[in-house]
Amino acid sequence: MITTKQQGFTLIELMVTVAIVIILSIIAIPSWSTLIRDNSMSVAVNQVQSIYQLTRSEALKRNEEVTLTSSNNRLTWTLTNQVSGADSTIKTITLATDQVSIVPSAGSASEVSLVVQKTGFAENEQLEFTWEDEYRCLSIYNSGQIQVSTDSGDCE
Repeated sequence: MITTKQQGFTLIELMVTVAIVIILSIIAIPSWSTLIRDNSMSVAVNQVQSIYQLTRSEALKRNEEVTLTSSNNRLTWTLTNQVSGADSTIKTITLATDQVSIVPSAGSASEVSLVVQKTGFAENEQLEFTWEDEYRCLSIYNSGQIQVSTDSGDCE
């Protein structure tokens, strides 16, 4: 008599494997949510920081004032300069994430308007970035330097 060896998994083995996958998923989901939230905050802060650096670079390159203004609840940022007495748009940038709330440190609901002089100096400005329990403070100093802080209350 020829015996054949069966191949495959038993139902018990499959159920144990599925149970292990479910347990690992339950453990990993909260960490995954925190990772996504933290990355979204970093992306928003880095984008605004890059937009400001571009504004400063344009002011130095053009040897004239360049204004950085926000619109659409601080999701769209526009670089403008004066050409023959009228505003001329240099570039418009829309942030990649709309889940992060960006608020000027003064707490006003108005949009941000920041003038960078032709020397690269700017007005002092602080922006608060929040999403649920995540917090960042982007400080722009009149010397043109930028500092990012994660300590709550740094933007006061």
